[in-house]
Amino acid sequence: MNISSYKTIIFAYIALCLVSFILCFALLTPVKVIQKQFLPSSQVAQIKLSELSGNLWQGSLVSSYKNKLKTNIYWSISPSHLLSSKPVIKISLSSAQSQLSLHSDFQGLSAKFVATGNLDSREISSQLSLPKGAKMTGKIHIENLDIANKPPYFIAQLKAHWDGGRVSADNKSNYLPALNIKSTTEAENLIINISKDSNKRNLLQIIAMADKQAEIKITQGLLNLTKQGKLSDDETEFVIRFTEKLTF
Repeated sequence: MNISSYKTIIFAYIALCLVSFILCFALLTPVKVIQKQFLPSSQVAQIKLSELSGNLWQGSLVSSYKNKLKTNIYWSISPSHLLSSKPVIKISLSSAQSQLSLHSDFQGLSAKFVATGNLDSREISSQLSLPKGAKMTGKIHIENLDIANKPPYFIAQLKAHWDGGRVSADNKSNYLPALNIKSTTEAENLIINISKDSNKRNLLQIIAMADKQAEIKITQGLLNLTKQGKLSDDETEFVIRFTEKLTF
């Protein structure tokens, strides 16, 4: 091996060491230092960040939306798990009444996040400004939520259950029984079906299309539950159809 080859190997080794040092330095840098450098206001849009601790490998912070819905967030990253079936990234979110856990799931070169947890709809709806002053009660149990790089909705699959409770909006209130919520994707469309848990009959279907237009179909069964009148003797028939432009 000549001198030129030795020089190439030495330079490559130095470059590798330098890249490794920079990477380790960045990952081990306290998140407080990163926040002061790149996010001095501690705010992203209307989300306020506080109580940052740890580093990019493992840490925690507290977030709040419009100074409400205070949420504790914890995360950990384990690159060694890339060679196994264990999650590389774990994120845990919790508020006073709600908990949500997310972990990464790599399928070949593509990655997605899988979420599970319990959300308190009273807590969330009472602290967020929803259209027409909408409020609701009851726990939402997320059995499986797949979040993938599939714009514009980024939801690959959802399976959830709502215990039932009171739903109010525009000065009107109704009690609804336990419901099942399922979503699937077909081409670029997100299809959401909401059914009554006791008889599995569909109440509502939403087809959210790639252009952010949503086709909404309501069955007679939902009209019966909300006491909105009778358009058919068949509870499973879609009696109301309309299209809505999604704004998120």
